[in-house]
Amino acid sequence: MASPASSTSKQRDEYCCVPFCNGNARTNKELSFHHIPSEKKMLTRKQWIVAIRRDEGEFFKVNTRNTLEGIQWFVPNISKRKITAGLLKCLKPEAVPSVFDWKLNESSRKAPTPRQSLFKKMKVDDREDGDEMVVEESVCEVHNSQSVEHENEMSCDSNIHAGCLEKIEKLEHEVQQKDSELKDKTYELASLNQKLQMERLE
Repeated sequence: MASPASSTSKQRDEYCCVPFCNGNARTNKELSFHHIPSEKKMLTRKQWIVAIRRDEGEFFKVNTRNTLEGIQWFVPNISKRKITAGLLKCLKPEAVPSVFDWKLNESSRKAPTPRQSLFKKMKVDDREDGDEMVVEESVCEVHNSQSVEHENEMSCDSNIHAGCLEKIEKLEHEVQQKDSELKDKTYELASLNQKLQMERLE
């Protein structure tokens, strides 16, 4: 097990190298610190550095004696054992820091909205276009049926009008015939009256 960093002085001058962490041994005596693994454990060393989101370079140089990380970033990779002075917190050999604020924020993020592929979107659009075409066709059918009904009504009106005209013409023709017959009867009556008067004069 990896043991915590130790110091002979009563006031340890130890600071955590995790970004945004203010943990230090002067203000928090109960906080234990652990050295970043040496180059002999290169894989674990890289895992630690990647986990804390830092890169070795000009602004961050790993010194296995002085580059420390606080114990709070390793829960639950902690084993505890009792010593005479109290409870000693040690790391498991495979421990890697994993409990960070940014990971908690990432876990609380909403899942990304699933995106439709272009092919599916085209199919949906085609289907919507098809639905619009069906709606347009149904509207046209209703409009056509209404037009047919209107034409039928107009046709009925025309037929009624034509029938009425035909009846009027027939009645007018009958009136003309009756008028002609009346004139003939009137002429015949006048002739008979004239003949009757001539007979009386004789």
